[in-house]
Amino acid sequence: MLLGNKREQTRISLVLLDLLMTIFAFATSLFIRMILVIDNNSFRMNFEYYILLFFLILLTWTILLSSKRDVQILPNKSFKEIVYDVTTVVFIGTIFILSITFLVKGFIISRLFVIIFSLTNILFLVLERKMYQYYKITKYNKNEGLSDIVIIGRNQAFKQISQLIKSHRDWGVNLVAEYEIDTFNDDKARKIKSMPIDIIIFAGSKKDNEIIEKYLNLFTESGIKTMVNIDGMFNLNKNNFISTQSIFGFDFLEFSSNKNEPLLMYLKYFFDKVSAVILMILFSPGYILVSILILLFMGRPIFFLQERVGLNGKIFKMYKFRTMVKGAEEMTEKLTEKNEMTGPVFKIMVDPRITALGRLLRKYSIDETPQFFNILKGEMSFVGPRPPLLKEVKDYEFWHRRRLSMRPGLTCLWQISGRNEIDFTDWMYKDMEYIDKWSLVYDLAILLRTIPIVLKGKGI
Repeated sequence: MLLGNKREQTRISLVLLDLLMTIFAFATSLFIRMILVIDNNSFRMNFEYYILLFFLILLTWTILLSSKRDVQILPNKSFKEIVYDVTTVVFIGTIFILSITFLVKGFIISRLFVIIFSLTNILFLVLERKMYQYYKITKYNKNEGLSDIVIIGRNQAFKQISQLIKSHRDWGVNLVAEYEIDTFNDDKARKIKSMPIDIIIFAGSKKDNEIIEKYLNLFTESGIKTMVNIDGMFNLNKNNFISTQSIFGFDFLEFSSNKNEPLLMYLKYFFDKVSAVILMILFSPGYILVSILILLFMGRPIFFLQERVGLNGKIFKMYKFRTMVKGAEEMTEKLTEKNEMTGPVFKIMVDPRITALGRLLRKYSIDETPQFFNILKGEMSFVGPRPPLLKEVKDYEFWHRRRLSMRPGLTCLWQISGRNEIDFTDWMYKDMEYIDKWSLVYDLAILLRTIPIVLKGKGI
């Protein structure tokens, strides 16, 4: 069972896949009709009419597929239900297309082609959705792509929701922890703050309003998406974004300190991946050159892999070209007293661990370019809060953790606003400002401001 933005992103992905299959079905049907001879009459295609028909089908199918809010193909959906969903869309669309061709005089289209297309489209869509279903089940069985959930509550609803999550991993959910609300306290809340969590669910009763109010505001302040089983009204912070969801057969209110923009976030995710592929191809000669220079002047390894904290606290390995001497991380403790940054971060301008070649690579941010691979894997974005170390996150205050509610990026508002010249608290405020103002246009503006900074060599 997909939750929150994952559910909307899955719906959008399936609509795009459906349209791709529809394009393939159109091309295949044209080919079949061309080679199919009936009563010795060959198929004569008026090219302009079929181009118009193609775009009319795409527009109609987009509207029909997008209007189906249950378009997600969840692992527990039967083959019969999938066939019914697909056949319904294609049947309605075909009737509409035939009506248009009948009403518009001179719009000559082979009726046989339309029938072939409809049957081919149904076949392709059913196969696509079954493959997508198999792909999702396989990922979930490998513990990939799961929504990590913590549930806090009491009574029947609490027990039923916990049991459903435990018994339906194939829905894409994983119960990380469950707490009785009577024994929930600040120590347990701090423990949750340091855990990789996607969603926290409260399933209490009306008498629990006070404790739910307290921790609900605390968790949403830290950027963790929080949902409440609807049992009463709460006095909540006005800056929380609230939406309703029906999941597991129960109704919930979802609270988040971030705007819910699933379509725009998906477009950001899509453009990130496409751009990462293009840039990796363009930068490939540079990758080879830098790799050779590192081997000649610094030896192996070429790349530096470091565990960082990503979206919702998930740990991933971030790629960089190696710029420091071997064993640099072990030297950090000896240099702690020279730290020039406030808060739980470490940074010194004249770092003795950085080699001469490494300083050049850092100056122009060349060492960061292997993170295109992280973007391609979906672990990072081009624009977003920089990914912190796990030890830094453990020392975060609750409101600091909100920066983990956005996918980490190569560049961010902090980097174009002074970077090492601003202290830790101002850095955090810059990340909050980015999250509050986020839009695709805002991302583009940050990228455009980053380019001259990189070219001027202000990377260190």
